[in-house]
Amino acid sequence: CIECGCYATGGNFSGFKSIPNNWAQGYLVVDIASNGDFDVFLPDGARGMVSRDTITAQLVYEIQGPYYLNPDVIADIHEVRVEDKGKNRVAVTGVRGMPPPPTTKLAICTQGGSQLELYFFAAGLDIPEKLKHFRTSVMELVPNKSDYHVLRIDQYGVAQENPPSQALATSLFRVFGQADTPETLSTLRVALAGYGLGGYCGEHSCMDFRLMAPRPFIRYDPFLIEYNRLDVRVCVDGQVTKVRAPPVTAPFGGQKTQDLQSVMAEGKYGPTTRVAIGKRVHARSGDKGSNANVGFWVLEDDEFEWLRALLTIGFFQDMLGDDYKESYSIERFELPNLRCVHFLVKGVLEGGIGSSYRLDGLAKSFGEFLRARHVDMPIKFLERGVL
Repeated sequence: CIECGCYATGGNFSGFKSIPNNWAQGYLVVDIASNGDFDVFLPDGARGMVSRDTITAQLVYEIQGPYYLNPDVIADIHEVRVEDKGKNRVAVTGVRGMPPPPTTKLAICTQGGSQLELYFFAAGLDIPEKLKHFRTSVMELVPNKSDYHVLRIDQYGVAQENPPSQALATSLFRVFGQADTPETLSTLRVALAGYGLGGYCGEHSCMDFRLMAPRPFIRYDPFLIEYNRLDVRVCVDGQVTKVRAPPVTAPFGGQKTQDLQSVMAEGKYGPTTRVAIGKRVHARSGDKGSNANVGFWVLEDDEFEWLRALLTIGFFQDMLGDDYKESYSIERFELPNLRCVHFLVKGVLEGGIGSSYRLDGLAKSFGEFLRARHVDMPIKFLERGVL
C-alpha cells in the first residue's frame, strides 16, 4: 500500500464534492523511473480520483518543511511538480535527493499517567452562560486542581438559530482530565457525579459512564540517535537481512522559514467579499507528534500570488484565533510549482497522538477549521467556481 492509500484517491480531500461516488476508493499505483520521477495512477474500474489536487493534498500531508527527512535520504521538495497526464494519472517530478544527517529519529513511548473524559450536552439558548456555569461549578468542586497535568472543559459545536430539531439545538461540553495516578482523578469523578441536580437547565450527559473510569495513556517522545548505535534488521519470509547505515551523511541545517513582509496592494485583484477562504482554497493538514502542519493551495497563478501575499505568519497566527498560544512556534514555506503555502505549528497538539487533550490530536481537521475562517477574497476568483 502506498501511504496513505485512499488519502490520495479522494479520501480526506477538500474537493471531495467534485468526485462522484467518493467512497470505498481504490488504491493508487506508482510507476517509478530510475531518476526518481514517478507517475501515480488509479487502476481502471476503481472508485475515487487521482488528480493534481488529490496528489498535492497527499504530498503536503504530515510534512515538516521543504526537506522531508527519511532514515536513508532527505527528499528536497522545493521544486516538486505535480501535473495531470490524463484521466486518473499524474506525473510527479522535481524531487531531489540529499544525504541524510548522521542521526535518525527514535520514538519512545512510555506510560504517561491516567486520564478520563466525559461528555455533557447543552441545548437551546444561553449556551455560553451554561458553559460558564458548568466550568465554574466543576472547578470549584475539584479541591486538588494543582495535582492535575490537564483539567479542561471545552465546548464543541454551536447550536443553530431557530433549530429544526433538538439535535441541531445541542452543543457538546467535553470534560478532560490527566494526572499521574488514577487516584488523583477520583476528585473529578466525584465532582461530575455531584453536579447533575444542581446543573444548568437542560443539562444531560453521555450515559456511558465507563468513560469516567481512569485509563492509562501513552506518552510519545521523539529523540535523535546516531546511526552507528542502531542494529537494524528486517525479517521477510523467515530470512533476516541486516540494514546498513547510510554510507554518506551530511549535517542538516534545519528547515528554512520563508515569510513575506510586503503589503498587498489594495484593489489589485478587483472588488472583494468577505467569505470563508476554503470556498476557493484547498487545504490538507496532518501531525508529527506535538506539531501540526497545513498546506494551502489554489488553482490559478494569480490566485497563488494573492494567497502568498495574504498568508503571512502574522495573518496565519490571527487565523488560529483562540487556539493560538505564545508558546507555539510557526514556520512557513512555499511550494511555487504547486501554488502552495505551507505552515508548521510546533506544539499545538500538546503532546499529540494519545496524550493530547485535543479531541483531534492528529490534526486531521486542522485544515478544515482554517478553511472555514473568513477573509477578503477577490470576487473574480469566486466567479471561477467554488470548491
